[in-house]
Amino acid sequence: MADVTPPQICPHCHAESLYRTKSTVASYATLAFQLLPGLGGPYMWVVVCSACGLMQFFADAQARKNLPSSDRWRKL
Repeated sequence: MADVTPPQICPHCHAESLYRTKSTVASYATLAFQLLPGLGGPYMWVVVCSACGLMQFFADAQARKNLPSSDRWRKL
C-alpha cells in the first residue's frame, strides 16, 4: 500500500496528531469486506486522529482498481 499517502493534518480538527497502522489491516478481514464489499479481498490502512478521534480508512490499490467493474458500487 505504498501508493496511499495519508494526510498529515486532520481534516476535522486540523491537528497534526494523526497515527496510521504500521501494516495493512488484514487481520480484520470481516471489517474490510463489510466496508469494501465486492472488491476482491481488499486490505486497508486505518488513520486515527489522537486529538478528536476521527478515523479514516484508505483502500489498497487492488480494491480501487476493482471499483469500476463492481456491481456493488456506483460512481457518483
